[in-house]
Amino acid sequence: MTETNIPDNYFDSLTVRYVNFYRNIHDSRPTVREHLRIGLMTGTEVQRITDSEAETIAAPFVFFRFRGQKNQWKVAPGASRNSFCFDLDGIRAPWIEATLRQDFPQGYLKITDPVPFQLILDDIHEMFYKPLPLKRYRLPLLAEKFIALIYSEHFLQQSRNKYERQIQADANQIFSAPERQYDFGHCAAALGITLVHYRRVFKTIIGLPPYEYLQKCRLGLAIRLLRTEKQLQIQQIAEKCGFGNATEFSRFFRKHTGSSPSAYFKKYSE
Repeated sequence: MTETNIPDNYFDSLTVRYVNFYRNIHDSRPTVREHLRIGLMTGTEVQRITDSEAETIAAPFVFFRFRGQKNQWKVAPGASRNSFCFDLDGIRAPWIEATLRQDFPQGYLKITDPVPFQLILDDIHEMFYKPLPLKRYRLPLLAEKFIALIYSEHFLQQSRNKYERQIQADANQIFSAPERQYDFGHCAAALGITLVHYRRVFKTIIGLPPYEYLQKCRLGLAIRLLRTEKQLQIQQIAEKCGFGNATEFSRFFRKHTGSSPSAYFKKYSE
C-alpha cells in the first residue's frame, strides 16, 4: 500500500477568515471585499447593486463577492433577507476565486433547495469557533465541500437545460400511455448519458424519478377506469394499466391507496 504524505502547509493554503449569519436583515452598506466571500441568500427578492448595474434576484441563491468588487444588497420595504457567508484566504483562494469568476461571471447561482447548502454552512459556523488545531483541518475541507456542492448544482442545471426537451417528451409519452412498458436505460442511452444521470435529471425536471412517475400515471389511469368504466373486470383494468395480472395490480393499488381495486370500485358504484 502506498502512503500519501500531505504537506504540513496544505491546510494552511486555504483558510476561513470570517463566518457570519445575518438573519432578517434589510439593506447593506456598499462595501469592497478584501477576501473572497461565498454565501447563501434566502428570504425574498434581493436587489444587488454594483458600480455598473442593479439586478433583482429571487432567493434562494448562492452568491460570490469577489475581491475589489463594490457591492450592496437591498430588499423591498417591509421585506427581509437571510445571508449566511464565509470569507476565504490563503494561497489557494485566488485560484478558487479565478475559477468562480470564470464560471459564474454574474456573481451568483440560483438554486431550488437551499437545505443542503445550509447544512454545510451550519457546520462551518460551528467549526469556526472550535479550538485552532481542530478547525485548522476541518474548515478548509468544509469550505471545499460547499464549493463542490455549488458545482454539483451547476452541472445538474446545465444538464437540465440540455436535456429538458427530450425528457419532457419522455414524460408526456408516459402520461399519454402509462400502460406501455418503458426501458429507461434505452432513454438514457438515446441522450448519451448513464441511467443514474437520466434519473437525476428526470427528477429535477419532472419532480419524480422516471419509474415513480410511471407508477403515478398508472395509478391515475387505474382510478379513472375504476370510476368510469364500470363494465370492465379487474383483470381488464390491470391490463389496460400495464400490469401482467390482477394480483400484481391489486398489490400495487392497495399499496398506494390503502384499498383494493374491488373495494374502491364498489365505493364509487354505490
